[in-house]
Amino acid sequence: MRRPTLAIAAAGASALLLLSACGSDSSSSDTASSPSASPPTSSMSPMSESPSPMASASGNESGGNAALGNFPDVPGFTYTELPSAALQSFKQTVKGTPQIQDFEGRLVAKQGSSTPVGFVMQIAISPDAANAPGFEDGFLPGFAGGLAGVSAKPSYKTINGTKVVVVEAPSAQGTAYAWLADNIATVLVFQDGADAETFANAALG
Repeated sequence: MRRPTLAIAAAGASALLLLSACGSDSSSSDTASSPSASPPTSSMSPMSESPSPMASASGNESGGNAALGNFPDVPGFTYTELPSAALQSFKQTVKGTPQIQDFEGRLVAKQGSSTPVGFVMQIAISPDAANAPGFEDGFLPGFAGGLAGVSAKPSYKTINGTKVVVVEAPSAQGTAYAWLADNIATVLVFQDGADAETFANAALG
C-alpha cells in the first residue's frame, strides 16, 4: 500500500498559505493584503455553532465520513472558514493520494478577536489505510510537520487516552498536534505552543 509520502512533503506548500492566513503579527490589520489570505470577519462564528459545509478534497460522495467537519467546541476559541485558495492548494497536494478521501478545515481565533492564531484540519483516511499496521506512526508525524512547515523530530503524549503527535518548530513558527480517531486524522497548527496545547487538551477532554 503506497503511503502518501508526496502529499506529506507537498503539504508544506499548502501550509504557507494556511499560516499566512493566520496573520503572525497580532497587531496587524484584520484584513490581509491579499483578498484570499483572510476570510471576512463576518464569517467568524463561535465554536458552539455547527460549521458550514466545506469543499470536498476528492469529490467523495460516499457519505461515510460522518465525523468529518464535526469540529469540537473549545471554550475561548472561535472558528472561521479557511480561504478558498488554501483549500484549493491543499486539494492539489493530496490529489491522486487514495488514502486521503476527503478533508475539512477551519481557521481558529481566540474568542473576541477576528485575528486567526492557527488552523485545524480533519482528514478522512481510507479505513484500510488507517487500520494498516504502523500507519498512525508513519503518517501523522510527517503530515503534522508538513502542515506546520517544519521537519522537527516529533514527540508523543497521551491526552485522555488518545495518542497525540506533537511537532514543535525550533524557531517558534508553529506547533502542530495530530491524532487519529477511527479513520479521521485531526491536525492542528498554532503559532503559540501554549494555545495548541490548550486547544488539543480541550478538544480531547
